[in-house]
Amino acid sequence: MNLLLHAAIVIVLRRVFVRFVAPAPALAGALLFAVLPVHAQAVATVVGQAELLSALALVGLLLLVVTTDAPPTLGRLTAAAVLSAAALAAKEGGVMAPVLVLAAAWTLPRQRPYATRWATAALVGVCVLLAARVMVLGTFGGDSANPVFREVSVWRQWSIALAMLPRAAAMLT
Repeated sequence: MNLLLHAAIVIVLRRVFVRFVAPAPALAGALLFAVLPVHAQAVATVVGQAELLSALALVGLLLLVVTTDAPPTLGRLTAAAVLSAAALAAKEGGVMAPVLVLAAAWTLPRQRPYATRWATAALVGVCVLLAARVMVLGTFGGDSANPVFREVSVWRQWSIALAMLPRAAAMLT
């Protein structure tokens, strides 16, 4: 299943790329994406399926925006909201959908006047999913905070979090 999802992402990504570059470089970019080793874990493990589902929803959202020169219709805006919510439902990185859609629409001269409409639709999808999450779980995070954080002030919580940034950055390299 993961391999099929990855293949679908590559196919949709190529269609997005074609909107910005000639077909040959678009195919090369999609194929490069397909073989990047960074995707191996997402494709090879069951846990990675969430990343693939989120990526497919995000790339589908971008395709929705870049494949038309016409103003967005209510149907397309609704689809943008649904795809944004689906991306967030699959993985927390989907929260970036409104920003990605705004950037994609802004890069196309004929969609630039409608960029805020696209981004607003994506934001509505994200907000609806977050509201549903709060209604069901009672919180955005789902888990209770560590007891250490419950006993300290907000200022202290922030200072602890900021002190951990160098360690987090070191783990990325």
